[in-house]
Amino acid sequence: MNFDKRACPACGRQEHVVLFAIRPEQFGRINWTYRRTSQRSWMWRRIRPFPIVRCRGCGFVYAFLLPDNEALGRLYDVVIDDERAYLESEGPQWMAHSCDLRACSGGNGSALP
Repeated sequence: MNFDKRACPACGRQEHVVLFAIRPEQFGRINWTYRRTSQRSWMWRRIRPFPIVRCRGCGFVYAFLLPDNEALGRLYDVVIDDERAYLESEGPQWMAHSCDLRACSGGNGSALP
């Protein structure tokens, strides 16, 4: 599995500031759509932390690494529970999940504006 470094998806600029990094196992703890068995998967042990960055040009906050097709295939085939993902995307929990991502920045979101 490979992850490509990417430019800002909003303005295309390369320069950024790292705000924090999310360890792969944190995704499994905060994402209800992930199969619980996937947390023990070899996949998580092979992936380095994901830097969350802010563009120096426009201020957009985004994940710096973009998974390749193999990583996305494993994510959708092995990790994500399709039925749970559909149900969650239709409910208010999805917003709560987004807020939980903020907690990965240190518990209180202080690394974000």
